[in-house]
Amino acid sequence: MWSVRAKEMVKANPNRPGRRIVVVGGGPAGVAAAEAARAADPDAAVHLVAAEPHLPYYRPRLSHAIGKTLKIETIHIHPPSWYAERRIDVRLGRAATGIDTANRRVLLDDGTELPFTALVLAQGGRAFLPPVPGHDLPGVFTLRQWADLQAIARWAGAARRGAVVGGGPLGLEIAWALRRWDREVTVLEMGERLLGRQLDARGAEILKEIAAAKGIRALTGVTVEGLEGAERVTGVRVRDAGTLEAEFVIFAAGVVPETGLAREAGLEVGRGIVVDEAMRTSDPDVFAAGDAAEFQGRVFGLWSVAVEQGRVAGASAAGGRARYRPVAPSSVVQVLETGIFSVGQTDGPRVLVRDRGPRGYTRLVFEDGRLVGAVLIGDVQAGPRLKAAVDARTTVALRPDTTVEEVLHLLTRRGR
Repeated sequence: MWSVRAKEMVKANPNRPGRRIVVVGGGPAGVAAAEAARAADPDAAVHLVAAEPHLPYYRPRLSHAIGKTLKIETIHIHPPSWYAERRIDVRLGRAATGIDTANRRVLLDDGTELPFTALVLAQGGRAFLPPVPGHDLPGVFTLRQWADLQAIARWAGAARRGAVVGGGPLGLEIAWALRRWDREVTVLEMGERLLGRQLDARGAEILKEIAAAKGIRALTGVTVEGLEGAERVTGVRVRDAGTLEAEFVIFAAGVVPETGLAREAGLEVGRGIVVDEAMRTSDPDVFAAGDAAEFQGRVFGLWSVAVEQGRVAGASAAGGRARYRPVAPSSVVQVLETGIFSVGQTDGPRVLVRDRGPRGYTRLVFEDGRLVGAVLIGDVQAGPRLKAAVDARTTVALRPDTTVEEVLHLLTRRGR
């Protein structure tokens, strides 16, 4: 997963002696950037600064651990030896507090100053906690870091009924983990459907059926007006639906890009830190990647994008000529014990559907005969070849009676 296409990275700009590359952020983008920088410049000093006191870990696995005993070492992206072998200096539990662009140095919260010839900002984002009344009551959580998981486990261990605000992949994974922990749980989604970024309307209906069969109540198109309680949260006030009893509330309502350091340093910031194809910011020696970066007006918020952007940012910081080439966004998630794949558009001029409800759903979207999107629920084995077909702008000769099975068979033959 973390392999680096080193040849692409060092086509030009030969390595300069004495290069110092500082990567701020211990998520997938930061790790990928450090690895790519080392591959592109074997002689550079590479520093990875992470605010959490743990080695970088697979953050998406936190939701699966609710109600279970988990050691963080089991979800580390790499063991300590990996960093040592690549001579990556890892600073754990250290937060970057400032960037001195004039003197090319990063300031850390322990007073340390790290000089740099190139800097990569990969701090990701922070969980969004809507400022509704009662959001600061005891018993209200987000799930973004290892410490959040520990706090939820301590609180929910003595509770029976909770609410999850947000019907995206994280919210549904949290809800299912709580249900397996024998907690009653209601999912509250402001949008009109679950997995609004991944599914079409029918696919979302099927997912709601799956949730209900597993004992999870899901309400969509709702607005949380506030949280009830005095010394601790006791309920969620929902517009037009009254107050739902809840002994704890977990918000999974998205991520806000971490742009504070960049803004204070005078870098161009929109929703995220604005970057070009090399992941370069408005300062030629500063790069950004992952959930903190804004490319062509978009902050993607996907693990695969963070890894690729980190790879490009690290290579560029080391003098390479890697370029980020966006492809149709895709995702493969396992929620409610159900595989879900999506790529590209969920609607278009011509749509082919195979609908077996909770037993399986396939949706193929075409525009001018070209496959531009797909949704799979249940069996997602066809996902990789559908993604490849969308990326390749594959054209299919469609007849009025063409079936999903025919298209999948055709794509399989072409992929051989």
